[in-house]
Amino acid sequence: MHEILLLAMQAGKLKEKKREGWLRAGIEQPENVACHSYRAAFLAMLIGDALNLNTEKC
Repeated sequence: MHEILLLAMQAGKLKEKKREGWLRAGIEQPENVACHSYRAAFLAMLIGDALNLNTEKC
């Protein structure tokens, strides 16, 4: 259980981490890693379901 709590705490920190590529490109307000990860997973589920893919692998 301790490992799960540690993982949850680390995942929560992703909200504070800005995407490095956008920072290097000079974007003033880049999205954070948590938002990017959520959007990527959400799109993978939508597209995966529409194409009958294994969404767990997506």
